[in-house]
Amino acid sequence: MKRSGRDAGSKKLTIIEKIKKHPRMYDVVVIGTPVWNNTMSTPIRTYILQYREQFKKIAFFCTQECSENVAIKDIEFYAAKSQLHRSN
Repeated sequence: MKRSGRDAGSKKLTIIEKIKKHPRMYDVVVIGTPVWNNTMSTPIRTYILQYREQFKKIAFFCTQECSENVAIKDIEFYAAKSQLHRSN
């Protein structure tokens, strides 16, 4: 298994670049992620945890369908927000 997939499956965080536009500036933030090891990617998990208090609403999608939509459930959990739109 590749390291990135292993890190995603282990729910690890990573270092991401400082953002230029804060989510609080937008009514809706759209978050997309590839599916790594049946869950969201490590950089997206880090982004959501760092900025979740600034989201008014979020919409999200995965670029690969996964069994039981584990990645989508993880995004909902980490974002701690009600789902706005789900696209499988």
